[in-house]
Amino acid sequence: MAASTSWKAVIKGRQAHGSTPHLSVDPVVIASEVVLALQAIRSRHLDPRTPSVLTVAMIHGGTRHNIIPAEVELAGTIRTFEKSVQDTVETRMREIFAGMTKASRAEFTIEFNRSHPVTVNDSLLTARLAPALERLLGHRNVRERPPITGAEDFSYFANRVPGFYFFLGAVPPGRKSGGHHTPTFYADDRAIRIGIRAMTGLVLEFLSSAKNL
Repeated sequence: MAASTSWKAVIKGRQAHGSTPHLSVDPVVIASEVVLALQAIRSRHLDPRTPSVLTVAMIHGGTRHNIIPAEVELAGTIRTFEKSVQDTVETRMREIFAGMTKASRAEFTIEFNRSHPVTVNDSLLTARLAPALERLLGHRNVRERPPITGAEDFSYFANRVPGFYFFLGAVPPGRKSGGHHTPTFYADDRAIRIGIRAMTGLVLEFLSSAKNL
């Protein structure tokens, strides 16, 4: 699962009446240009074989229809699987904000919060425990997932000790569920006992393997 970096930026211009835009430094226009320019980071500055996400999720600015505001706030998230990509995205974002604001005689601030590291399963631990899941739940019911751009704070544990993270299916056949953080998300309570069986079996397998080391 990807590393997650939240970011927040403020573009500072000069307020003016909407009828006299020449007296302003319009942060709304600058913010619009920045949002479009940010799209080129993924498409033109990173190896296309390297997965990543750069999302602008919030734009706040203005209080009335006829006032050009003094500043606009932007915020979003970055998802990466490699530190070098994380560094590149942040560097290019700073350069884009700097270039766009300088061209329009505005100023900016930007902050990055690398909140969640990459979640990576330990290869040796996975090789020991994945077969145990297949024995417990059936070979057809256990499969490997491709990397996903969601983030997980389990990564903090996995960075300290070998980790084995797995997903528990909670949507029965014939039933649909919306994504996480949506009002249509659904999880069947019957999955709880399957999860308990899986966790207990993995603990017993790990302890049994440890005795034989």
